[in-house]
Amino acid sequence: MSTPSRLVGPLGYGHSENVPHLLDTLGISLIITTYQAQRVLCLASNGERTMMTQRYFERPTGAAYSGHELAVGTRRMIWRFAPTGSLRRADGGLLEHDLVLAPRQSHVTGDMLVHDLDFAGDTLVA
Repeated sequence: MSTPSRLVGPLGYGHSENVPHLLDTLGISLIITTYQAQRVLCLASNGERTMMTQRYFERPTGAAYSGHELAVGTRRMIWRFAPTGSLRRADGGLLEHDLVLAPRQSHVTGDMLVHDLDFAGDTLVA
């Protein structure tokens, strides 16, 4: 998950006016993998605006979420993330994120470019 020196800063994004309302109404966030830009993007909404968090991975090609765990397939690894609890600002107030995930495991797969991931119960299937 290191950032390469040739990486040129964050990606910009645009969306239709109804995306914040749609995400908020459905009560979801959207995880997007883009191997061309080497990013995993998370789009979330507070009902009024869309927020995007992006992280660098080497050729992320697929993702799966089970309700308590996120898996991301990359060029040579499958990463597993689990909730960490609440995050707070320096003044002690809670941040507006409803879920914060941290890496908990990684499995070296070799040069597989795993595209299709899914959870069958607690078992990750690739």
